[in-house]
Amino acid sequence: SGLPLILHLRSNKNLDCLRTASQIMKSAGLQFDHHLNVHCYTDSLPSAQAFLHDWPNTIFAFNVMYAKQEQLNVASSLPLNNLSVESDAPYLGKDPLQTDAVIQKIASLRKEDYATLKLAIRRNIKFFLQPCATDPDTWAAVFEMAAQFKRKPTDLSVVARNVQFHTKSKPALKWSK
Repeated sequence: SGLPLILHLRSNKNLDCLRTASQIMKSAGLQFDHHLNVHCYTDSLPSAQAFLHDWPNTIFAFNVMYAKQEQLNVASSLPLNNLSVESDAPYLGKDPLQTDAVIQKIASLRKEDYATLKLAIRRNIKFFLQPCATDPDTWAAVFEMAAQFKRKPTDLSVVARNVQFHTKSKPALKWSK
């Protein structure tokens, strides 16, 4: 499928999830230019760099709840077009606006302007969310299917406001609060 793929992984000293996921995606024939998001990234810079070697269209999302100095250092060292920040509200973060504080810390470490970094992260998210070679109504179908899940995201209308979806019909985004 041309839909972007979110990887929800947790590595530890006995398991390198990024390497395992990479091997699985390669053996499944996933295109190397596929749009990937490593959700809630907490691993090392060398692991991220090795993954980017094979999967250059990956964004690493750094969660506000795990924004300790080690993760901030990793985030500040990644190429700008591979960087994102997330709240995962209401499950981990309490408020999506907490991302601003994390962006500010990363901008300071990178010695970049906060507004410039925030704009770049927004651009990265838009790029990630654009379907890769799918028909125009793909996102409408995704939202219809997701509406049937029992555990719903906080409010995907935020995504609809910030990403221009190229669909013939606007998907209904009535998520639970």
